[in-house]
Amino acid sequence: MTPSTASTRRPRSNVCGSTLADFLDVAEARLAITHVSASNDQKSTLSAQDLAALEGPKRTLQLGASDLRDHIKRKLNDRLSESRRHYQIALWIIVPSGVVGLLVMTGLMRSFYAWVFNPIRDLEAGVKHLAQGRFSHVIEVNSGDEMQDLARAFNDMSRPPRRTLRRPGEPGERA
Repeated sequence: MTPSTASTRRPRSNVCGSTLADFLDVAEARLAITHVSASNDQKSTLSAQDLAALEGPKRTLQLGASDLRDHIKRKLNDRLSESRRHYQIALWIIVPSGVVGLLVMTGLMRSFYAWVFNPIRDLEAGVKHLAQGRFSHVIEVNSGDEMQDLARAFNDMSRPPRRTLRRPGEPGERA
């Protein structure tokens, strides 16, 4: 090895062990020889012995690259299968909880609908009876809120006509 190549020597990698370092040493030596021969305007060709010396490190590098590629593929497949498993677990949690949430929401909406609109329907039916002149009809709403107060107010409004417009034969008639 020449002194110029010794100062620019690459650090040895532990990926493929000492065979990678050997290959780099041989390649640097071959490069130094090529530079010397090129400076002397002589073309040199690689001898069969030089090619044979490079064959072992070349094969080792090919095997190392193949092993590295296989290792990367294995790790990627492992991570992909792990991701798929996490995704499936998330789906098994999210979908049923979403369905349960929708069912709970539907139940709450139904009860809210019944709580608000059933007393309004009862009031509407009672007001129709009053509008038809049936003042004896009593509106019954037992919701415990403003709707019940409104039904009581309608019943109170219909009492005076009830007293004065009683038909003959109804209880409470004055003779």
